[in-house]
Amino acid sequence: MRTFSTDYHCLEKGYGKGTLEQLPAFVREAFPHIDEIVLAVNEGNALARRLYEKAG
Repeated sequence: MRTFSTDYHCLEKGYGKGTLEQLPAFVREAFPHIDEIVLAVNEGNALARRLYEKAG
C-alpha cells in the first residue's frame, strides 16, 4: 500500500479506523510472507497521528 488517505468530507466517520482494524488480517491473508506494516504520517496531521497511535 503506497498511500492511505481519506477525503476531507469523510473524515471522522470511522472509515480510517475500520480500515486499520481490518488491515492486519487482510495482509496476513493476502501476503502471508509479510511480517510488518509500517505507517508514516505527516507531522502536521494530528488527526492521522492519533488514529495510527490508537490502532497500534
